[in-house]
Amino acid sequence: MFLATFITYTIGQAVNGLLVLLALVCALFGMKKAVKFLVRIWANLLFLMIGKKVRIVGRENIDPKKGYIYLANHGSFLDIPAMMLVKPDIAWVGKESYAKIPLFGKLIRMMGFIPIRLDDPDKIMDSFLGAIDAAKNNTSIGFFPEGTRTTDGTIKKFKKGFVYIMRNCDLDVLPLTFNGFYDLKPKNSFFVNPEVQLEIIIHKPVDNKTLREQSDSAILTDMREIIAKSYN
Repeated sequence: MFLATFITYTIGQAVNGLLVLLALVCALFGMKKAVKFLVRIWANLLFLMIGKKVRIVGRENIDPKKGYIYLANHGSFLDIPAMMLVKPDIAWVGKESYAKIPLFGKLIRMMGFIPIRLDDPDKIMDSFLGAIDAAKNNTSIGFFPEGTRTTDGTIKKFKKGFVYIMRNCDLDVLPLTFNGFYDLKPKNSFFVNPEVQLEIIIHKPVDNKTLREQSDSAILTDMREIIAKSYN
């Protein structure tokens, strides 16, 4: 545990900075394939350096020609690189603070990150409008619908920001279950636990038109239930 924690906060951060910087350079020159490749390498290396391999189940449920609204439970600061193992060029809707992280924040902004200012209701609506524009261009949008990382390992109630976007575009919703990430690095813990098994389960996409026929509360309940059913 001490070794994994040391590597994460020293070598891991150095490699993180280098690869994100390279990706930024590629992005500035419009080299999208190179950016996608570097992001995938970056995400894999973060886990390999602490001796972990993320098992991904259900890749066949993703049509590479389609965009989706990706939903996942949120247990660790490593959930973002984990999501990028599934979809390296995903556009994020998330807290504005993510965009302020050195280098990483710059990269995700260039990849279409859509920041939300939770302290300003007017800005929240502007952010959702930006996400809708991205979704209408078939861009995959990523959400952690709990809004923040769990502090006790349980999956919290979902917030309905993604529902508003789903009702204003044609993207299907693709739920993901992240297993082991909370135990790897809980929000209120400094240490990284290298003994846990990490797994991402990609569920079958849920049709947009079918979801639109349901109430907001029913959608929130159903999506959370799909994710929670496979959660360990």
